[in-house]
Amino acid sequence: MPTSLIYTEGKTVFIQMDRVIDRGMIMIYNPSNQLVLYKEFKNSNFEKISVDTEPGNYFIKLILERNIITKKISLN
Repeated sequence: MPTSLIYTEGKTVFIQMDRVIDRGMIMIYNPSNQLVLYKEFKNSNFEKISVDTEPGNYFIKLILERNIITKKISLN
């Protein structure tokens, strides 16, 4: 199972994976469970995403090679 480091700076989300992922998806949801961002990526071990939304707490869901990782994040 791939592991990842997820962190934020302002309204930017950084995702560092422990290896190159052939294919993955990133979804960010607001507290009302509404999708605010969806991104697919290929052959990457690092993603940087600028999120144009209100400051607050959100949930990020990563689907990496059939594994699902969910984490709470704060955007300022």
